Amino acid sequence: MENNDTRFQKLYRLISLYPELEMRFQEAVGNAEDSSQLEPIIDEILNSELKVDLYPSNLNEILPFRKNFWHSLKKYARKGEKPDYTVGASYDAQKILAGFEDLQSVGYCLILQEGDATELAELFIDEKYRGLGLSKKAMAYVLDTYPSDELYIMVHKPNTISQKLIQEYGFKPVAQESNNLIRFERYD
Repeated sequence: MENNDTRFQKLYRLISLYPELEMRFQEAVGNAEDSSQLEPIIDEILNSELKVDLYPSNLNEILPFRKNFWHSLKKYARKGEKPDYTVGASYDAQKILAGFEDLQSVGYCLILQEGDATELAELFIDEKYRGLGLSKKAMAYVLDTYPSDELYIMVHKPNTISQKLIQEYGFKPVAQESNNLIRFERYD
């Protein structure tokens, strides 16, 4: 169960990102005689089903997201590591779109397939859209769209949030690849 702070942070994020939700909330505030009458609309907004789709993209379209992705990883990087924004041609770029009525770009993922193995190389959600369940929806989509005998993800060791997310989808840590990366695998 979410605590009140988490509920209101998510509510604020949703109504600030989606004008149609903000209008519904403002209308409810105007019609409410006391705060208890706002609970049903708050619950409705918090339980709104965000539409999430992944669309094939190209590297030029996702480059702004990739720069943000690599910037967000700086806190996990070892001293002297430099970000690499380039991606080999064998990667399948996907743009993550989310919204209620108007789909908006909110992130991306990169998938690499080699034989029976598939690597989810990167999954990034723009910071202002985090906490809305989009990573979970994107992860479920990737698992449905890219069935594989072996699916793996490399995660920076200090990134416990990502580790928790992928373990919810059946990934198990199998090896520490370097001082800073852990390989997680999932077998079907």
